[in-house]
Formats: sequence, structure tokens, C-alpha cells
Amino acid sequence: MNLLIIIIDFLSFLAILIALLLIFIRWKEKVPSSMILIFLILLVLNIINHANNILEWSNIFPEIDLYDDYLGILQPIIWGFLFYSFIQERSKEELRKSEKNYIEAYNRVDFYKDLLAHDMANILNNINSSVRILEMWKDDLQKVEKKAEITNMISQQVERGKNLIENMKRLSRIENHGESISPVNLNSVLMKSIDQIRTRFNQNQIQVITKIPEDRIMVKAGSLLLDIFENILLNGCIHNENNKINLWVIVSQIKDDEHKFVQIEFMDNGVGIIDERKHSIFDRSYDQNKSTGGMGIGLSLVMKVINKYGGKIMVKNRIKEDYKKGSNFIILLEQVN
Repeated sequence: MNLLIIIIDFLSFLAILIALLLIFIRWKEKVPSSMILIFLILLVLNIINHANNILEWSNIFPEIDLYDDYLGILQPIIWGFLFYSFIQERSKEELRKSEKNYIEAYNRVDFYKDLLAHDMANILNNINSSVRILEMWKDDLQKVEKKAEITNMISQQVERGKNLIENMKRLSRIENHGESISPVNLNSVLMKSIDQIRTRFNQNQIQVITKIPEDRIMVKAGSLLLDIFENILLNGCIHNENNKINLWVIVSQIKDDEHKFVQIEFMDNGVGIIDERKHSIFDRSYDQNKSTGGMGIGLSLVMKVINKYGGKIMVKNRIKEDYKKGSNFIILLEQVN
């Protein structure tokens, strides 16, 4: 009978030991040192308690029964401390999450306020200036071509405002509802984005050089992938002072031990991006210079969506160590079968 009790007691000790170890492993990244100490004390007390039972019931050292009462008092107290520490840590974690959500909400409000206060104001000022010039020239018949240029400029500013509002709506939709992710035909989306850019510019004004595999490539993405590609290609055209705009789109496949990735490079011969701005250009709050001409909202949206897809985006110089020769936006997306 004693042997059976010893076996049952030993098995219960193992169960408690395994449970404590599993809890520790599950929470080890978030467990503070005080809780680790309580874990160790509980383990020691359990070892002592069960060793006490085994020694008592096996009649090896029956006098140890005198310490049963002390162990019986200590264990629930230590368990209470453990429970209290766990609740306290969970409360701290919830507080940290609430603080993070508050900061994100504040930054989001500041983000939209910045867009309205600077980008939209800049667009309206440009339109207002153009209208005033047209009023000055309204009776001058020799400035027909100039008037046409000003009218075209007004149309471009209206288009900028329209795109800005559309991007704000998309960004808000992603933040509030997210976006469904599914396999997307990369070849088809890329070619569609390139065709749309070509239609927006004169063929003599733009040249797009592609290096895309003929085999169909499927990537983990969503419906906004087309907008992302168009945004990057459009930036390469807008921020370009050359008579001939050159764009390069190069697709390559990368493998590691667990996943396959597709690398898409968008290169241009535009004005480039200085090194100090390369890491912060995707963040609207990178500095006090807000005269980005609407580019900031686009790239903020691009990074947010790419992150949702589980991908990465970065920017480098097209020509190493010479940013003035243009930019190279690199996107990594996970390939799917």
C-alpha cells in the first residue's frame, strides 16, 4: 500500500514539475526576475514536500513528519505570491498595450492633421497662384501657350489632391479593417502597373526597361499591390528632371532554408534620395520638412501595406555611392506555390 502511495505521490510531483516548467517556458520572455524566484522556491518546496512523503511512508525517516505542517503553510503562501505576481505582470502588460495604442492613435491624428495642414494647403496655394496668373493674362492673346501650361498645372494639382484624399481613405481602411491576403499573380500586376504608367506619359518622354521571368510567379499579397507598384513607378517619374525618364523593373527569386521570396527592384534616373532620408522617407513624421509634394503619404501607405503582406521594402541608390543618379526601391514578397 505504501509503495502505491509513494508511486502516486511521485507521479503527482512530476505533474506539478512539468506544469511549472511549461508555464515558465511559455512565459519566459515576459517573466520578471521576481516570478522566476517564486518558481524556483515552489520547485524546491515541492521537491522537499514529496521527498518528505516518500521518506515518511517508506519508514526510512518517519521523524520528518514533524515538518509537514510548516510545508503545508508555506506552499499555499508561495502559490499566492505567484498568482499575485502573475496578475500584476498581466496588468502591466495591458497597461503597456494601452499606452502603445494611445501613442499610435495620437500619431495617427497628427499624421492626418499634417496632411491637411501642409499637403492639401500646398495644393490649394498652387491652384490659387495659377488662377491669379490666368487672370493677369486673360486679355493677353500672345500667351496662349503659357495659359495652356498653367491650365495643365491646375489639372495636375487637382489630380494630386484627388490622389491624396484617395490614399488617406485607403490608409484609414487598412488601419481599421485590414486587408485580405491571398496569392496574387505578380507578373500580371507588374505589367498592368507598367502599362498604366506608360499611358500617363508620352512614349518619347518615358522608357521602361523590364527583366521579368516569363513563368508565372505567385506572391502573398492583396488587392492594393497594383497601387503600390504604381505609386513607386509614379514617384520615379514625378521626381525626375531629365528630358527622358528611364525606369527599370527587375524581378529575381531568393531562397532561404524555409521560404522563397521574390525581389522586385524599381529603379529610376530621377533626383534620388539623400542617405539621411533613406531610412525615414517611409515615415511621415521623419522631420519638420513637409514639402514632399504628396510623396510621403504614398510611401507611408506602401510600407504599411507591404508590412501587412509580411514583406519588406527598402530604398538604395541606383548607382552605389551616388544618390543623384536615381533611386532603387526594393520590395521583398513571399512566394507561394
